[in-house]
Amino acid sequence: MSLNDRCTWPVLTADQWSDLKGELLGALHTKPVYQLYGKAGLGTTSFPAVDKPIGKTVRYYDRTEKHDVTDYDWEQYLRFADELVR
Repeated sequence: MSLNDRCTWPVLTADQWSDLKGELLGALHTKPVYQLYGKAGLGTTSFPAVDKPIGKTVRYYDRTEKHDVTDYDWEQYLRFADELVR
């Protein structure tokens, strides 16, 4: 599999410009497309706990840090990529 087969979706709780609901809905509505290829969607319709990523094929997480690409984001991206190759 390649990274193009899956996506990760970070959202920022403390960012006043973030649209938590809209971004969760965006991740949820990828499900029909992934199902065409025999893959799962996000797998839930509820908001995850802060700093607790959810999903396998489509991953969504809400974090508390500033608006930036942080070490936490890189940890999530690398964990996600690692799961792709296992």
